[in-house]
Amino acid sequence: MKGNQIVALVLVVLVVVSAGVFFAINKSNNPINDDPDRNKVPDSDYYPITISTVPTSGPIEQTFYESPKRIVVMFDSNLELLCYFGLQDRIVGCFNVQFSKTLSPDNQKAFDSVEKIEENFSVERVRSLNPDLIIAWTSTLSGSRLGTIEMWNEFGTNCMITNRPAETVDDYLKVLEDVGKVFNMNGTAAKKIAEFTSIYPDVARKVAGLTEGQKVTALVLEPGYSTGCYGYGAAFLTGDLVTRAGGINLFDGGMRTLTFEQIIKYDPDVVIIVPDFSSPIIQTPEYSIAEFKAIPAFASLSAITNDRVIGFEFYEIYMGGFLPDDILDRIFEALYPS
Repeated sequence: MKGNQIVALVLVVLVVVSAGVFFAINKSNNPINDDPDRNKVPDSDYYPITISTVPTSGPIEQTFYESPKRIVVMFDSNLELLCYFGLQDRIVGCFNVQFSKTLSPDNQKAFDSVEKIEENFSVERVRSLNPDLIIAWTSTLSGSRLGTIEMWNEFGTNCMITNRPAETVDDYLKVLEDVGKVFNMNGTAAKKIAEFTSIYPDVARKVAGLTEGQKVTALVLEPGYSTGCYGYGAAFLTGDLVTRAGGINLFDGGMRTLTFEQIIKYDPDVVIIVPDFSSPIIQTPEYSIAEFKAIPAFASLSAITNDRVIGFEFYEIYMGGFLPDDILDRIFEALYPS
C-alpha cells in the first residue's frame, strides 16, 4: 500500500511540475505578456490627443479624437513604421513602396501583407479611400503633389510628416513618440526608442579616450550628379548618425550639393554612400559605390585610396530608415574597424 501511495504522490508531483513548466513556457511566449501597451489607458479615457507635425510652412497642430482606422501611407520606411506598431490592417492605401531589402525580419510578414498600389497617387485617388490619417514625407504634402495638410484637415483627414525637421536622430525618435501618442501605443514607442538609444552609452564608452583630432572623419554622400554629390551634413538626421557613432561629419550643414572640389578639400577618412534618389530606380549600394569611385577627380581621395567607401540601402539610412538597432554599430564598425 505504501508503495502505491509513493507512486501516486510522485505522479501528482510530476503533473503539477509539468503543468507549471507548461504554463511558464506559454506565458513567456504569449504575445499579450510581451505587449508593452497591455496596461495602457482605455481609448475612451485617452482621447482627444493633440500633436504637432512640421511641413515646410511650419508646425501645425492637429487633434485626434479617436485612434485612426483608415490610413494612407507613403514610402517604405513609413510602411515599416506602421508594421512595427502592428497597424498594417488599418492601411487602406499604400503608395510609392518599391523596396523591402532593409526590413527587420520581425516586420517582414506584416509588410508583405499590405497591398501596394502601383498607380500614381493623386488627391482624387487618395480621397476615394476615405482616410482619416495620411503618413508621408513633406515633399508629398507640400502643395503640388498631394495638396497641403490644411486642405486635408478641411476634408476631415489628419496628416503626419515623418521627415521634418530631421536635424538630429532625436527628431526621428520624436516621430516614434508621436505615432505612439496618436494610436495610444506609447509603450510600444518607448520600447523602440529605448532599444535604439541603449546603443549610445556603448558608443560613447568606445570612443571616450579619443581626442577630436583622433576621431575618424566622414562624409555622407549621394552620387549621381554632374557637378558634385548630394551631402547629408551633421545638421541632418542621416548625417547625425555619424556623430552618434563617434565620428566627425566634416560637412556641418544640413542637406545640399557639395562640389567635387569641396569634397576633395574635405578629404574624409571614410565616405558613406547613400544610393542616388534622383534616378528613376534607386540603385544598389554597390552600383553607387562604383559610380562614386569612378569620378576622375576622386582618384587620390583618402577614402578611396584606403578602400574606406561603404554603402547602405537608401531606405536603410535616409532619415535613419526605421532605425534598425544595429545601424550605429555598423557605422561605428565602418569608422573604427576592429
